[in-house]
Amino acid sequence: MLRASFPLEPDDAILVVNSLPEKRSALVERLVVLQPLGYDLDCLQLFDESGSAIPYQILDRWTVERFWGVDYRAELFAEDQLEKFAVYRQRFGDRILKDDSQAGEHDTFLHILFYAEDLPPVGHKLFFLREGGETGKPLEIHVRAQKNRIENELLEVEIQPSGLFDLFDKVNDRRYEGLGFLENVADIGDEYDFGTLPDDEALSSTEILGEISVENQGPLRGRLLWKGSFKLPRSLSADRKSRSDEFVDCPLSISLTLDAHSPRLDMEIEFENLAEDHRLRAIFPTGIVSDSLVSDGQFMLNRRSLDHVTNADWAQPPTDAFPQQEFSWVNDHDGGLALLAQGLPELSARRNSAGEVSLEITLLRAVGWLSRDDFADRKCSNAGPTLYTPDAQCLGTHRFQLSLLPFQGDGVAAGVKDESARWRTPLPCRQGVAALAKPSSKGLISGLSSRVGLSSLRTNSQGNGLLLRLYNLGDESLEETLHTEFDIEEAWKCNLLEERQEMYLISGPRELTVSVEPHEILSIELMRRPQS
Repeated sequence: MLRASFPLEPDDAILVVNSLPEKRSALVERLVVLQPLGYDLDCLQLFDESGSAIPYQILDRWTVERFWGVDYRAELFAEDQLEKFAVYRQRFGDRILKDDSQAGEHDTFLHILFYAEDLPPVGHKLFFLREGGETGKPLEIHVRAQKNRIENELLEVEIQPSGLFDLFDKVNDRRYEGLGFLENVADIGDEYDFGTLPDDEALSSTEILGEISVENQGPLRGRLLWKGSFKLPRSLSADRKSRSDEFVDCPLSISLTLDAHSPRLDMEIEFENLAEDHRLRAIFPTGIVSDSLVSDGQFMLNRRSLDHVTNADWAQPPTDAFPQQEFSWVNDHDGGLALLAQGLPELSARRNSAGEVSLEITLLRAVGWLSRDDFADRKCSNAGPTLYTPDAQCLGTHRFQLSLLPFQGDGVAAGVKDESARWRTPLPCRQGVAALAKPSSKGLISGLSSRVGLSSLRTNSQGNGLLLRLYNLGDESLEETLHTEFDIEEAWKCNLLEERQEMYLISGPRELTVSVEPHEILSIELMRRPQS
């Protein structure tokens, strides 16, 4: 229950959900709608359920005449809120946007940012905006962004006019230089395979002189924006033996974001593709000497040798690229650098003469054919029907989400997969009536180590328990202890069809210890004990 001394008023509760099976602290971004009750924004404070004041930052504010198009309070993510609100401001701004002096007569929209600590695993936490109460904590400076530099207590990044940036890992005293440039080459291949254009010279974004601006100065989030234009050949020549002499300017921007207490540098690349028949990659020279690469795979981690094996008798020579799911990393005995990605499954690891590895991730391949039989990379053989597919040129604007994570020691023990899950899993929020809100709990399920992945969690078909699927990332047997919010009546080991196989011995009323064999995919059904 909430403290009785903490008054509850309508429409001021913000519910923040953590869907991961671990306690989590992270920045929360939200567009909050305040009814026309004459709020004094200088006295408006954010509280948690105990009544303690939480420092927060107002990024922007608007006075808005109520316009029944979108209920922004019900939108789960700030990105969707802001995108929809921008459309209404553009289309109806002269009607709905009012002067701040009229805030007592119209709704107030606040774009806020705050740091939510100790969100319960697979659970939620409540926060409240209202006037008065105890004196709020001062907003400490956790992130600084100025000119071409951002830093928090863990990382420091500096970007150059060329778009290249250097990343300094303060914790491990390690610097990564010349990161994040783009490489463009011709692609004479098809939708199946990249095709190398003989004697082609790669084009690099390092020749671009761009403009740098500070989008967020801190103190909770720092963001730099670099903008330039990448001049590329319009297409291949008619005989597909060279690139066109005609060039097009493709707008390009790189956004670097560093949050309070974050061990990651988040990166968004926006590229407007106006060219055809090419491949675009982002290059990250790590300076790390290694002979292997670790990539996230299907229910396991793949460690691959960088010594490529080939054979002239093979029907198709191997490419220089590897598949990945969420991330890849390269490391030495001191630590390493992981590259996290969303929806970008192709990555290459190239070594220079000193044995230092560069991570090269494919952002875009622009081709116009499903299959062709006229390029040497596939020994001039078809992989499918020769169909013209102009949409595969991928013309238009594309946004690519990446993140860099330096770590110490081994990537598994350092929790690279856990950090990838945090980055890929935003915190859903909802604004509602505080009097109807359910207080937060200790969390539905927790206790998994960084060596185990959770791929599925849902209620069982009877609605009286949970079905979860775990998998062992490595080649060693593990014992994992699950903790639940409810008393366990029964626990069953199931097969992949979720059919019961054998009953587990329950460790405690809300605890289950299970063995997970190397690379095993384990399905478990937990039956909830009926409440008396």
